[in-house]
Amino acid sequence: MQALTPNSNPTITVNGNLSFPSTPGSSSPLYFGSSTPSSNITVALAGDLSISDAQANLYANVTFNGTGSQSVAQSAGVVSTGTWTVNKASGTLSPTTTLTTTSPLTVTAGTFDQGSYAVSFGAMTINGGTFTGGSQSITCTSLTESSGAFTSTSGTMTINSGAFNRTGGTFTHNSGTVTFAASNSGTTTITPGTSLTLYNAP
Repeated sequence: MQALTPNSNPTITVNGNLSFPSTPGSSSPLYFGSSTPSSNITVALAGDLSISDAQANLYANVTFNGTGSQSVAQSAGVVSTGTWTVNKASGTLSPTTTLTTTSPLTVTAGTFDQGSYAVSFGAMTINGGTFTGGSQSITCTSLTESSGAFTSTSGTMTINSGAFNRTGGTFTHNSGTVTFAASNSGTTTITPGTSLTLYNAP
């Protein structure tokens, strides 16, 4: 087993790319970060993120803060626990593969552009930046928007169990479907803000 698990909350600055390449024949898990928030790390990443090692477990918080275009790719491995934050003075973060993670996504500044890939996150928060949906599915446990701009997918966005909470910003339906999946209690809390227009909400 290989692990980077600190006993505090340091920030690691990566001015280039962060990659977890495939290691054929290896059965040893690789842990990057900690599943315990009090001892997790934060990576301030200016370049691209690539995860292709089946043994990789990415627990770290990742802040995408490059001033140009950045990409994220996940062809293997597990991404969970840590928060992904888009905080870019300029430029766009775009996936180049399908993304499947339970990590929360926060867009504070800059743009996350879904493009043509399905994405799945934990809680999604838009508090100043721009989320631009594409044509494939978006899945999250909740959506909170206090400022910034959110454009949904032209496909289907599914909010599983959590709340839909808008207190500011703009929401554009993109002629897509928004599905609210109720929690175990059978209810979903929807706070539309001053106005909300959905195209299709079955």
